[in-house]
Amino acid sequence: MKKEVEREWKGRISEAAYHSIMEYANYKNYPFNGAIQVNHYFDTDDYQLRKNNMMVRIRQKEDQYECTLKIAIKEEKELSQSTRLPVNTPSVTQEYTVSMDQAEAIDYLTGKTTLQFSHPIVKVASDYLQRKELTLHLLGSLTTERTAITINQEIEPLLLDRSEYLGVIDYEFEWETTDIEKAKSYLDELIETLKLEVDWDIAGKGKRFFLQRQKLSENQKPAAHS
Repeated sequence: MKKEVEREWKGRISEAAYHSIMEYANYKNYPFNGAIQVNHYFDTDDYQLRKNNMMVRIRQKEDQYECTLKIAIKEEKELSQSTRLPVNTPSVTQEYTVSMDQAEAIDYLTGKTTLQFSHPIVKVASDYLQRKELTLHLLGSLTTERTAITINQEIEPLLLDRSEYLGVIDYEFEWETTDIEKAKSYLDELIETLKLEVDWDIAGKGKRFFLQRQKLSENQKPAAHS
């Protein structure tokens, strides 16, 4: 099992801004490549993960699958006077990931098997919640068209995402990097050059999925009669 703390810049952008960044990357001849990934989200019947700022997903990239537990780590978001970027990393999570073979993943995704305590990811979640038993069920999926743009060979690429889920299409960028300050410098320059409007108060994909699912569920409830 791989364990790591993920630190990333993350911001919501408009569709126009998304295309502006793509066009700018092409103009600057930045190397880039694209891929489709699908996140399949799981939780208990009473949403114990969601209530405790946790998320379990199976991510599918072509015929490769991995199961990840994310636990949110709160970090203060302070705005700088000299930059459009937050001073601190907008998103910090503790992650646990294990690889899955295709047959195993398909069993979980088709409901043939449920994610239970015997699975190492569920065991970590159970220990964190101090529960002896935990059974997770598939709630739905989110599909992302991801473009990785290499602005500088010395750091990780900027990730540009178009995501579709439950009738919603949204756009964002993520920069998962160990060199926060260098990424901050390049990102600030990009935002200034393209005059981008960025919403820094953006939830992660998993949380956005659950909020939209909750919204749709509430809209389907019958109206109360007086």
